[in-house]
Amino acid sequence: LRQRGSRRVLRMTAREDEQATVVAKIFRLSSLYRRLRHQFAGYNRFALGEAANMITAARRGLDVPRVYGYGYTRGRSGIIKTDVLIMDDLTSCVPVGELLERHAANRDTCEEILNGAARIFTGLFRAGCNHIDVNPGAILLDRDDWTKAFLLDFEHATFHRMPSLEILAFEAAYFSRSCRRWVDKDMIDRWFARLVEATGVTDPGGIKVLTDRFRRYLNRIMSRRERRKIR
Repeated sequence: LRQRGSRRVLRMTAREDEQATVVAKIFRLSSLYRRLRHQFAGYNRFALGEAANMITAARRGLDVPRVYGYGYTRGRSGIIKTDVLIMDDLTSCVPVGELLERHAANRDTCEEILNGAARIFTGLFRAGCNHIDVNPGAILLDRDDWTKAFLLDFEHATFHRMPSLEILAFEAAYFSRSCRRWVDKDMIDRWFARLVEATGVTDPGGIKVLTDRFRRYLNRIMSRRERRKIR
């Protein structure tokens, strides 16, 4: 399904039922440093960290694929070499980026797609989650009902005790920057205004502050470390 760096995403047939499929996300620990850090220093990223984060996300009310299991393979030295996450295969869903690409010529349809994705951001806000990488490929919409949205790729997500408007502004801007290839500034501005309203911010001063933060993040490229620090 997808390959990026040392990570591969595969669709697999369940042994008990050839009609049923699951998704396997495979993390190859490409260096001895990563393997040692993962196994002995408690570095809970890769498949194990993502599985834990997805379970936490589901408990906090986010719509994510169901996690079926976690596993690993060892190299000759006995050190973990590959991490594997097994999760639900959302075969009825399509990435937002693919939908926007398909319907780029129709402004009304693009706006409907963005509105379908908006519930992911209100959910992240209420869950106190900084996902750090909410991009058009990480949000899936049901192909028959765009009000049903799911979020992927929680490897580097962090969770906080309380909702954060700062994180909301960042995540919305990060997503919007990737969407600019399909939709214009006016549509993005309207989408963010509706998102702010949905979170319950109604006073003009608060709206202005949040909008200014959104626009600042919209034009800023940040490293993974910088994104993880946002609270």
